[in-house]
Amino acid sequence: MQHEPILVKIFQRWENWMGDIPLDMLLDLAENTEDIVFSLDERKKFTYVNRKWKNVFRYREEEIERLTIYDILPEDQVDFCEFVMKEVREGKEIKVDTVFLAKNGKRIEVEGSVTGKRENGKFKGCLGIFRDVTYRKELERKLRESEERFRTIAEESLPGIFVIQDRRFKYINKTVQVVTGYSRDELLKIDPFSLVAEEYKSSAIKAYERALKGEKINSELKYRTKEGEERWVLMSITKINFDAKPAILGNWFDITKMKILEEKLRKSEEEYRNLIENSLIGVYKTTLTGEIVLVNRAFLEMLEYSKEEILKVNAEQLYKNKEDRKKLLDILKRDGKVAGFETELVSRSGKVINVLIGAVLEESHITGTVLDITERKNMENRLIDLTEKLRLLNKILRHDVTNDVTTILGAIEVFKITKDESYIDDAVKAAERSIQLINEMRELESVIFAGKLKPVDVRKVIEDIKRRYNIEFRVEGSCIALADDAISSVINNIVRNAVLHGKTERVDVHLDKLNGFCEIRIADYGKGIPDEIKKDVFKEGFKYGETGHTGLGLYIAKSVVERYGGIIWVEDNEPRGSTFVIRLKSVED
Repeated sequence: MQHEPILVKIFQRWENWMGDIPLDMLLDLAENTEDIVFSLDERKKFTYVNRKWKNVFRYREEEIERLTIYDILPEDQVDFCEFVMKEVREGKEIKVDTVFLAKNGKRIEVEGSVTGKRENGKFKGCLGIFRDVTYRKELERKLRESEERFRTIAEESLPGIFVIQDRRFKYINKTVQVVTGYSRDELLKIDPFSLVAEEYKSSAIKAYERALKGEKINSELKYRTKEGEERWVLMSITKINFDAKPAILGNWFDITKMKILEEKLRKSEEEYRNLIENSLIGVYKTTLTGEIVLVNRAFLEMLEYSKEEILKVNAEQLYKNKEDRKKLLDILKRDGKVAGFETELVSRSGKVINVLIGAVLEESHITGTVLDITERKNMENRLIDLTEKLRLLNKILRHDVTNDVTTILGAIEVFKITKDESYIDDAVKAAERSIQLINEMRELESVIFAGKLKPVDVRKVIEDIKRRYNIEFRVEGSCIALADDAISSVINNIVRNAVLHGKTERVDVHLDKLNGFCEIRIADYGKGIPDEIKKDVFKEGFKYGETGHTGLGLYIAKSVVERYGGIIWVEDNEPRGSTFVIRLKSVED
């Protein structure tokens, strides 16, 4: 298929604009560009397609000569094509976002433009230039799906969840709407502090300001519902980034019943003993020295003790951190009461439980309540972690890759004018950097969208990686670890760094089973890692030396290993180089 006249005409206009650049060179540029370039005659038959078009759509030369634009369009895009052709016939250049079909039926999502050609006022055909954006569109869909999952988790959560920014609600889940009696639209229009009872408003604003400075705050206060009812709420607030600006993420627990219970406890312990015993919230009474005097059934079930057993235990023994009880006593001795004291208790079986303690000091005894917030803490940590991972994924997709594409396009345009090949080198480096980002983005997806862990034969994984490198590569030992498919990316990342950045020509991997763990030692004989940066190599965005790329590889590796419940560190290898050590749970005895 020869260069069709419309393509030549368009490039002739480019030639006039760009000075001395020959027409043949511009035609070669079209043939070798990474964009999809094609031309159609007035009957919409293909009269020219470039190399990229052929690689994407997979048609043979003799097939192309019989094709029209409708042969590569899905049915749902035909009407849109007719609209575009009508506009082009009228002399307009149209920007297009559409879908084509390859020969095998694969949908190819594209963005580009269509320009028409007229001779003596008569339409003679058009030129299309498009960019294949299928992969980018898929990433955008995954990002939207992830955000939707995040919203669903938050929206259906039993605790109230809200986000405040610039003293305005930016997000409120269903629970907050139910407990306040306001609709979502009503809450978005009001000052959040207008809900707070007057006597607590000043302390609520101060807590908000402290949280914005990075302090995590737990506080109790009264709020008014839409109907004017005063109720108690326990707030847990922390600083986050929301739409690239500082904001406050808060959890809302209506503790009105718990506060009523505390009040009744102060009035008459005996009168409400039955109420305490049947409460879903743990209730206790101890001496200042820690002797346990009274606990209810919920407290016993939470900590897995019988009543006889708990009475023999000192309260201090129940704290994971003994210093926490000392802090609690200091507050009680100073203020006479404490609310929303967050700590960790340890059950009889050794299970760690996140709790909030509310207590009052009456003479030599402490009476209080214990609320199990373990599930809430786990969800809160997961939400914060997911938000951070999505922020990183979004940054790569919308910022880093876009910057590299802009660099490539700019370098090519300058090269067209100057013929300075250093600009092509710049474009290649930007393309390689973008490819590296995309590969590491796939690895990051394995952290965000993790599946269930399973037994993995680490020796088999490493033998597969070994075949990818043309260096001396030794593997000793074997073990089965609790992991998933992402372990291959972790190990390959370390080996790739050793080869590309450390310039090693040899890698030794030793596998061993140690007290229920699978230990993986990956040693290289390259440049090594200076002691002063060993503590930083796993941080997000950390880069070192001229060969440093994204600064994401080892950060992703550490995130994956920690998701497995394992640890990773780096140490010096002898006589030179570095050794990365990964320790994972073993599924063998």
